[in-house]
Amino acid sequence: MARYRTRILCSIGNLKVGKDTLIMNITSATDCPSRQRGLCQVPPGACYALRAEKRFPAVRPYRNRQTDVWDQLTAEEIAEDIKVLAGRRRKIPLKYLRMQESGDFRHHGDLVKMSRLADLLKGVVTVYTYTARRDLFPARTSSNLVINGSGFMVDNNFKVVNKGQVQAGPRCRGIKGGGCFGCKLCKTKGGKVIQEVLRGSKKPVGDGKGGVPQNQEDVGDLFVEEGLVELFSPATRASSGTPSRGKVTQEPRTVPPKVKGLW
Repeated sequence: MARYRTRILCSIGNLKVGKDTLIMNITSATDCPSRQRGLCQVPPGACYALRAEKRFPAVRPYRNRQTDVWDQLTAEEIAEDIKVLAGRRRKIPLKYLRMQESGDFRHHGDLVKMSRLADLLKGVVTVYTYTARRDLFPARTSSNLVINGSGFMVDNNFKVVNKGQVQAGPRCRGIKGGGCFGCKLCKTKGGKVIQEVLRGSKKPVGDGKGGVPQNQEDVGDLFVEEGLVELFSPATRASSGTPSRGKVTQEPRTVPPKVKGLW
């Protein structure tokens, strides 16, 4: 019997998140609804997801294909594929689905669909995400979906602060502190204010004027921290001769007609 081939477009883990986490996006950073509405708490120059799309040409098309897949597959179909992927893991079992490494909810329908997906994945993986779309809340969502508000409270508040302004309380340890593997701050509900120090921008948090990288090293640090370099680094591309698919796990099976040619 032929092996089941999944339809979703995703990656498993990266340098920060860990190999127990599946990653999917709804939109690219270029098309991020929060950035377009001016809702993001960090200056534009400090957005690692947007920098990745500008620095690596293959990143934005990849994320655009993720948007197409998200729109064209139902929550039930996405959940089916995630269950298959979770069942194939042996050494490091899948425990989490991180939604929106880039981008944000476009509308209430995306929130409803993600909540439905989380319900379908109860007992398989915990779904967690980040959003700056404070205009979509309050909202009733799945008990299996952990939403970290970007600068405001939903299930938690993921708050970016300027260097030297960190207060007592939970703090994101970042890649230098061991990354997200084993950490549950953003993956459990609890009304926590989780602090993250702003890096890679000359402008402070909340100045409303954007920002630019201080130097090339800053760009690299932020990019590597989220691990997309595993998919699109120059070294990976040079070794293969083409833009690498890296750890992408999407395997088209019987793809709906509108999805053909996505990969």
